[in-house]
Amino acid sequence: MSFTPKVKRVEIDEQQQLKQAVNLLKEKRFDEALIQFTSIVQAHPASKKANLGAAIAHFRQRQYDQAISYFETAIRLDPLSAQAPLGLGKIYLRQGNLEKATEKLLEAINLAPKLSQAYVVLGRVFVKQKQYPEAIQQLRKALLLDPRIVPARLNLAQAYIKQNSLPSAIAELKTAITIAPQNWLSYLQLGRVYLQQQEQELAETTLLTATDLRGETSSFALLQLTKALIDASLLTQANEILITIPKNPQSAPIIHKLWGDLYHCQGLFKEATEEYRAASVLASQSDTSLDELDNLDNLNDSSLEDWADLADSYKESANTLISQRASRRLGGQAAGKNN
Repeated sequence: MSFTPKVKRVEIDEQQQLKQAVNLLKEKRFDEALIQFTSIVQAHPASKKANLGAAIAHFRQRQYDQAISYFETAIRLDPLSAQAPLGLGKIYLRQGNLEKATEKLLEAINLAPKLSQAYVVLGRVFVKQKQYPEAIQQLRKALLLDPRIVPARLNLAQAYIKQNSLPSAIAELKTAITIAPQNWLSYLQLGRVYLQQQEQELAETTLLTATDLRGETSSFALLQLTKALIDASLLTQANEILITIPKNPQSAPIIHKLWGDLYHCQGLFKEATEEYRAASVLASQSDTSLDELDNLDNLNDSSLEDWADLADSYKESANTLISQRASRRLGGQAAGKNN
């Protein structure tokens, strides 16, 4: 007689714990959410919601191997749910494994043809693969299902830019700003298009809005904003952002390259040369002996024109090495996941 109420209490406790964990996830308290989700999984291994929650919490913390494991468990528990294949597609995109990302995203779409987010991510995969007509097709499907998806419009604008359809890109970015006026990335991308069109005044106004609206964001996005500000000759604002970006092995070459660009625009060619050289050394795949590097101190009495020529030379080298480094990193990620 006493057994039935006890079971009901356990079920209520599980549902309450799930609700708390989901709220923690929404509040971006990922560590706490993960503790709750894993606790439920330990007590109830067949809980699809708990496995999905744990996968999402790991994903948001860039713990991809753990996230994959939980997503795969969620698929075994419910093969007809599209959420886990969608999550796997996002991870494989992040890791540069575009073939596997496409496979999982198509699985998600097959299970849920009206899942707009799957078309957004698949569109992003096609952008990465430089298959722009296919990307536009998928992103249009997402917007047909939900016209208010700002990331779909940002990726659509990027596809149009790559096809040199700048008016179409501007139209999408303006719509994105209408939908979400506080999304600074829309202003950043629009400002870069105006720069490409050589509309300096519009570019400056738009990029300054992006600068004012930026909040806590990734170093990569801030590096993009800094580059756009330098390209627009908004050097004071670029300087203010650049000094705040944390330096790590991935970002350091780009940070030094941007300092070089900033100094170059200011006519400080000696300082620019030093920054470009640092960017080249840090981006180089080979182990460079610091004793073998050019001694710039010997050039201190050189003319401004000599320093400008030297800065241009180092700038070209830095750009090449950073581009090669990015290609190696993406290729390495894909190869590592294929093995």
